[in-house]
Amino acid sequence: MREGSSYPKHIQDGIRDTFESIIVALILAFVFRAFVVEAFVIPTGSMAPTLYGAHGTVICDNCGTQTAYGLRDLEDPRQIQLVRRTDRVTCPNCGYISTDLRVSDDQMNPERGDRILVLKWPLDFGGKRFEPARWDVTVFKDPSDGATNFIKRLAGLPNEVLMILQGDVYTVPLSELSERTLQSLDELRHEKHLLLTGQRVGRLQAPPAAAMSELDRKLTPARKPPEAQSVLWFNVYNHDYTPRREDPRQPRWHAPAGEASGWEVIPRRLKYSDQAIPGDEIELVNGDYRATVAYNITERAAPTVHDHRVSFFVVPESESGSIAVRLAKLGRAFTATVQMDGHLSIQESAGVAQRRPPVNIEGKIAPLTAGHAFDFAFENVDYRLALYVNGAEVLASDSDRESSGFYGP
Repeated sequence: MREGSSYPKHIQDGIRDTFESIIVALILAFVFRAFVVEAFVIPTGSMAPTLYGAHGTVICDNCGTQTAYGLRDLEDPRQIQLVRRTDRVTCPNCGYISTDLRVSDDQMNPERGDRILVLKWPLDFGGKRFEPARWDVTVFKDPSDGATNFIKRLAGLPNEVLMILQGDVYTVPLSELSERTLQSLDELRHEKHLLLTGQRVGRLQAPPAAAMSELDRKLTPARKPPEAQSVLWFNVYNHDYTPRREDPRQPRWHAPAGEASGWEVIPRRLKYSDQAIPGDEIELVNGDYRATVAYNITERAAPTVHDHRVSFFVVPESESGSIAVRLAKLGRAFTATVQMDGHLSIQESAGVAQRRPPVNIEGKIAPLTAGHAFDFAFENVDYRLALYVNGAEVLASDSDRESSGFYGP
């Protein structure tokens, strides 16, 4: 305060203290943001459906499933040429197409991008203990401009070779590869750089057969931990949302035995009455398992997804009998069986040429009780089979390091 001010001294001191507190708070906020933790808004749909960018939602008129779809800033000159003012979204549950959706959604209340808090201080300490782990969600700057934030899930680590095959990630440390293979890969990387920068015209050649053979023997699946895998699942059919209109192209439960089958398909339930028919089963048909989501509003063909999971509740009506679930991947079929007396098994169907003996593992849990509901799930993820009962993993194939062979465990 200037000398001779008419304010009493205690008021002057209070104003000074308030001003100093604001300055200190701003300094702490900037330091906290720069070195400890920072908030980010997901800008795009590249991480969907794990993390959403700006999006709208549509409820399917056929089955009631709520689906998120991406929005675009039509005033952005970089995007206005990429999309139309309206588009359509295919329901991931029943295949029904909702049309005339506004991609800018300025007449509704759009959801902005998801928010995340990113810890920065662990990286300041250095050391292996504080390094980012595979499958963590990370934020980094675009190397081309040093300003744009990229928010991605970490798949590759330093000093390793990474390959994505049939949607699965395989890795091998550089230290385990021969000098000849490392040289071949380095030459391949240099050749790719020349092609991308226009210094050379042509097509990228495949690595030598000897290098591919060594990679085939040493690459292993980079399996995701449960906390990462749980948010990556994408629902392709939920019988709780049964379509109102039948379409032969829609996913649906089908009993091959027809009218003679003991299976009955009703809304939200599958009911079985024992008819003593050999091989009486029910299967999900027309499931189009592809790496695409309605969020991105795209018509382009996407690769097939081979990692599957089926989950359901069962209320057994008898103290005897069993429950069996079969999943197929790349021509190999695996069946998980749960007996009412608690015996478990996962077995691979015979008749397929394999590089190793077929999967055949067994286990035991407490007997099941008739009239009580049980939660079951069976999955084939990253070439690892796992059976769950009431949320707990009760049986799984070997998770130790093993040669991928590119064809399975």
